[in-house]
Amino acid sequence: MEDLLHEKGIFFNRMNKIKVLAYLHKCFNQVSSIEKGFHIEIIEGYSFDYFPCEPVLEFRYPDFNPFEDNIDQFKSQLGSKENDTRNEIVFRFAFDFRDGKIYKIRRPSLCAESLDRYIRMN
Repeated sequence: MEDLLHEKGIFFNRMNKIKVLAYLHKCFNQVSSIEKGFHIEIIEGYSFDYFPCEPVLEFRYPDFNPFEDNIDQFKSQLGSKENDTRNEIVFRFAFDFRDGKIYKIRRPSLCAESLDRYIRMN
């Protein structure tokens, strides 16, 4: 991850590269339990808040038992709330790139999986 981040980047409005690496490590360490390790859902999309059209990645870690749960029941839409019944942990990040590296990471407030609807409306 260190190689993907821009040296002069500003992450979450206040962190430098070293601080954001420690913060991301802490975040993703929350999902180290055995229940969360069997299934991860990654959804791609775009932000539609005060910085529109930035690429967004959403990571969803629900409790998942491969012997009892059906994986088709775990499909979610980008931007939906955490599912408390599945004890789900959700990380959603919007990115800005410069010089081929991640220059900015933030938490978007509004997201959509596709731009098609907004392109047709324009």
